[in-house]
Parts: sequence; C-alpha cells; structure tokens
Amino acid sequence: MRARLWVSWLVALWCLVYAGRAGARTLTLDEAVRHALNNSPLMRAARYSTKALKARLLKAKSAQWPRADLVGLIAPMPAQRGNAIKGYTDLGQWGYFVFTRIEGIIPIYTFGKISALKTAARYGVQVGRYREAIARAQVVLQVQSVYYAALGAKAVLDALKDGRKYINKAGKRLKQLEQEDDPDFDPVDKMKFRVFRSQYFSQTALAQSMVDKALDALRVLTGLDDVQLPSGLAPLAWKRKKREYYTGEALKHRPELMALNAAVAAREAQVRLRKAAFFPDLYVTGRFQIGHSNVADPQGSPFADDPFNTYSAAGALGLKMDLDIGGKVADLDRARAELSELVAKRDALRQGIELQVMKALKDIDLYRKQLGYAKTAMKAAKSWAIAESDLYDNGFCGIKDLTDAVVQYYKSRFDYYNSVARFNIAVMRLQQVIGNTWKGHK
Repeated sequence: MRARLWVSWLVALWCLVYAGRAGARTLTLDEAVRHALNNSPLMRAARYSTKALKARLLKAKSAQWPRADLVGLIAPMPAQRGNAIKGYTDLGQWGYFVFTRIEGIIPIYTFGKISALKTAARYGVQVGRYREAIARAQVVLQVQSVYYAALGAKAVLDALKDGRKYINKAGKRLKQLEQEDDPDFDPVDKMKFRVFRSQYFSQTALAQSMVDKALDALRVLTGLDDVQLPSGLAPLAWKRKKREYYTGEALKHRPELMALNAAVAAREAQVRLRKAAFFPDLYVTGRFQIGHSNVADPQGSPFADDPFNTYSAAGALGLKMDLDIGGKVADLDRARAELSELVAKRDALRQGIELQVMKALKDIDLYRKQLGYAKTAMKAAKSWAIAESDLYDNGFCGIKDLTDAVVQYYKSRFDYYNSVARFNIAVMRLQQVIGNTWKGHK
C-alpha cells in the first residue's frame, strides 16, 4: 500500500513538473506581444510623454485659480528710537523683528486666454495618448514580423532535420554497394554524395542560425529568458475587401492621423490664445501685511513710514495689459503659420495613408499568389523525391537523380514557409496601416 502511495505521489509530481515545463516551452504570438508591450522602452517613453502633457494640462487649469504669495521673516535688530524727524539707533539694546505679508490675485476675465490655454493642453494630452498608440502599433508589428520569421525558419529547420532519413538511406545504400563490390557502385557517386551531404549540413546550420537569431530577437523584445516556438506555420485566414474599405478604416483609426488632428486642434487654440493677448486681463487683488518689533518706537503719524510696527490690508480691482503690440503680432503670425504647417502635414499623411493601403494590398495579393505557387511546387517536389527514392532503392537511378529530387523538395519547402511568413507579415502590416488595435491572434 505504501509503495503504491509513493508511486502515486511521484507520478503526480512528475506530471506537475512536466506540465509546467510544457507550458513554458511554447510561446504563442499573443504572449509574445503582451510581454513585448510590457517590456518595451518605447512604450514607457510614450507613457511618460503623456504624463508630462497631463502635467501641462493641470498647470493650464491652475491659471484660473486664485494665486497668492507669502513672505515671512524674523530677525534680530538693534533698538530704533525717536521718530521720522529725529531718531537714532541704539546698539546697546537688541530685540526682534517679525514681518508677514500675503498678496493674492483672482482672475475675473481674460478674454478667452485661460479657456484657449486649457483647450490646447487638453488636445496635447490627446496627442500623447495617440503617440502611445503609435508606439504600441510599432512594437506589435515588430514582434509579429520576428515571430513569423522565426516560425518560418524553424519550419525549414524541422523539414531539414526530417530529411535526414534520405541522407541516411542514400549513405547506407552506397556503403552496401561498396562493401558488396556491386557493379552498380560508382566512386563518383560516392563523391557526389559527400558534396550533397556537406551541402545538407551547411543548410541545416544556416537554418539553425536563422532560428537562433530570431529567438534572440524575441528574447530581447519580450524580456523572457527562455523562448521556445511551436512547430508548424500556417497562413493566416484573410478575405480581401474593397480598397475603399481599408482606406476608410485607416482615415478613421490610424493613430498618426488622429494625433495630427489633435495637434491641429491644439494649434487652433494657440491661435485663439495669441488673439486674446491683444486684450487686457481683469482681476481682483488683495494684500495684507503685519510687522512688529519690541525695540522700535511706534510712529503715531499715518504719514510716517513705520516698517517695524505696521498693520495694513487692501483690495482692488486691477487691469493688466502688455503693450508690446509688435511682439504680439509676431506671435500671432507664427501661431497661424504653425497651424497651416500642421494642416499641410495632415493632408500629406492622408495621401501617404492611401498609398500605404494600396501597397499593402498589392503585397498581400503578390505573396498570396507566391504562396499558392510554392504550395503546388512543394507537393510536386515531394512526389518527385519519393519516386526517386524508391527508384534508387531498387537500383533504377543514380545518386545524382536522388539528390537532385531531394534538393528540389527541400528548396520548395523552404520557399513555401518563407512565402507563408511573408504573407502573414503582410497581413499584419495591413492591420497596422489601417490602424486596427491588436486584440489577439485569430
């Protein structure tokens, strides 16, 4: 009974360990994207940029709040005796002097300056958020490209490793013919086989290097130490729609265009701010101050300045205006020029987006055609390789016929997986072009 219990515990422990390792061995595209977004310094920079813009918005909002300055001091001082007509300093007696002053201002009406400032800051925050979306799209496409390139390289490597059986079969038969001194044995075939075998191992090493490089790139992007990929690579399901659909989606959702729209709105608010600068600011101001010294004689006259023993409070309605008209005209002209520049950039981006959509669709069409041709070629080459292998086993063809067929078969598999990777990356590129947010692998 105890032995069975121990065996059950060991089996359960082994299952847990194996399940944990199995889960850690395979990295899905969703996981790669998620880890890359969390690990990306580009995303962190974009978030901090938005945070800085939010701080600007807070500062713009504070322009309408009451503001005050406080001054306070305490110091030793010698005695001050007498009055404004006749007085003296008594260095033989010392005391203290304390003073406090509070001055405040409350904006009443600024002819739209504060409103325009807040509007510009709010659109600035929107620009920051769209920059985050731009950074996110860049990271996602980078991960997708590396991931599918890695899957393509791994599929080629797996195919080459699977083809080792043809190498072994051909080598075994040549060795058998040589040992049996069979008349079908040709020393030239042996040399050809050595060349073919060397080329095979060279291509295998090249494919392994491509996989290693892609895995290294994924480790850097995702921040994961152990990255393993699933086997197999299949083309993504994609159904073509009219070009106008993709163009419309891009013009509605492309974060670069949305950022420029927000920037244009912010510049329009800046123009309103520069126009409002030609008008004054109305405000209420107030001041309260108190000072006292225990070694200074108070001055009884209200016309005498007595900073050491004072108490006063005042309030007023104020008007403030900068009379630098030339500078204001220049600022307004610059704001209008910057606004026109952004509008022109937005129009140029719209044209560029239309061109990107057309290019992305043409790339997908091209790679889909190449994918179909590559798939047909791979099937034909596989049948060719199998047929030549059977003929070689039965002595009806030479080693060159077999190696030519095998080379073409694996070359066609290499072309097929590269076509799949290019097609998938092109589909993902189109998603970025039209501004679709990554919501997981479909």
